[in-house]
Amino acid sequence: MSTCTHFEWLCPVLRESQLWLEVSDRFDKLLRILPEPYNILPSPILFIGGEDKGAALHEFGVQGSRSGDFEGFGNVWLHDPLTLASRDGTLTIFALDADICSKIRSVVAFPDTRCHEVKFYQSAPGFEFKSASEAISQMYHRLLFPLVDAVCLFIDDMGGLDCVGERLATWIHDCGKSPSRSGPYLFLIFDAVDSTTEAKVRGFFRRKYQKGVLPTFRGYRIFSASRVPQTRQAARQGSPWSRLRGEIINCLNSVRRSRLREGMLFSVPHLLQFFYELAQRLPVAERRVIDFVKIARTSHPVATDLEQHLLEALVPFNTPEALKSVAIPMIVSSFILDSYPPGMHLAVKPDTAGVRVLSIDGGGTRGRAPLEFLQALQDRLGLPYPLQRNFDLIYGTSSGAIIAAVLYAHNWRIEDCTKYFQLFARKAFQPRWWWLRIPILSTVFQVLTSFLLDSRYSSESLEIILQRILGSRSIMAFPCAAAFGTKLGIPVTTIRDATACVFTSYNGIASDYHILKPSGGMGQIPLWEIVRCSTAAP
Repeated sequence: MSTCTHFEWLCPVLRESQLWLEVSDRFDKLLRILPEPYNILPSPILFIGGEDKGAALHEFGVQGSRSGDFEGFGNVWLHDPLTLASRDGTLTIFALDADICSKIRSVVAFPDTRCHEVKFYQSAPGFEFKSASEAISQMYHRLLFPLVDAVCLFIDDMGGLDCVGERLATWIHDCGKSPSRSGPYLFLIFDAVDSTTEAKVRGFFRRKYQKGVLPTFRGYRIFSASRVPQTRQAARQGSPWSRLRGEIINCLNSVRRSRLREGMLFSVPHLLQFFYELAQRLPVAERRVIDFVKIARTSHPVATDLEQHLLEALVPFNTPEALKSVAIPMIVSSFILDSYPPGMHLAVKPDTAGVRVLSIDGGGTRGRAPLEFLQALQDRLGLPYPLQRNFDLIYGTSSGAIIAAVLYAHNWRIEDCTKYFQLFARKAFQPRWWWLRIPILSTVFQVLTSFLLDSRYSSESLEIILQRILGSRSIMAFPCAAAFGTKLGIPVTTIRDATACVFTSYNGIASDYHILKPSGGMGQIPLWEIVRCSTAAP
């Protein structure tokens, strides 16, 4: 099976009057490329709409184009993970880009050859639907709503409030029962909103909740894309889509806190497993209670002789105090550890540990020395994972900034960083012209070159290497760093008065120097440019 760069994930098809769901391996591919996916607790967001939805996704930083061949068939695209800053820390976002369904694609037979693997799931026999939009609405509601943290409906893209109201009514009455009260947040996004529109929406939800219908959503928000900001602070927030982005992030933090309290904040592999198990329920007509514990144990069942093991383990504990202080915590801990796959490493930070800082100095080609020290430390500790995961904050300046950025962004092992640093040193510190390598001419012309061109070496090679390693992502856009909660700081100075400044991936506070933090608009600057600023030297 050849690799592809398609984003298609879900596609409903009609075969012999029976509704099927075509599922590509897009989610599986993300699982394979993400570093330590069991440590990433993402927030999936379902976007349903058209042109306005595209503008909002662009504001979130979604990159990559969709195929236009199947637009209007109710498809769902799964984009690359996004990393965003919030008050509660860094969020990893999965953007589910859903098309407005006006028709269902009919097939005579399922295709055998594709550039990616696909699976097909059949809906319930005799599943009846009045329209294509109703069928897809119910199918995705049962599959995706239990797993997403937010649902964004772009009302004008979807035909107006009346059309959306029919979908909402179907979702609320079809919600069934769920063990979690932390359902997704609903965002109703209009091009323009007046008092009549808001009253109509609030009246609709008030009637549904007064009837005792179990709510599908944790809450809802009404958002107007054209509403004029009433305060200077709102005006400074930029475009309406940037304001929507901020509201969604705030609501995500609330949903995630609730899910965390309930034990319903899932990792990437768990989300994938839950989705496939929910897809297996499509042939069932009625809506069943979602038991996430049983679903999680489908591929990792409990030992059949567990009861006997527990009884034998309790034999040595013959006093109530021993049972309470030793036996019960031991058994509970074993249950928790058993829920993780074999071979998974759990890193635990002691309660007495403070902020763990790794600071890496510069020195040009001598920047390899800190890597040698880190390698010796990693070998001495015998850690089965990269050393930098033990640090909360990584700082670096000049060549140390390059090392810090790579450790932060890609989670490379120390030996890999050392090999790449050697290549970097050879490329970055080459003379501008070949004849400068002649010993007699070298010293004189290097002095003249430094005087006339402000630097002994060309910056072009260095910039090419930095872009190759770090790409065009901003300091906030690295899922690997978000997974482990690692923060990055890179000191720089201004040209005019040599004022000390620090680019950070967190919103810090300082009195002796300037913090260039993400909330101040610095979160969109490519990381390679920040590193280039720190390496700038005559």
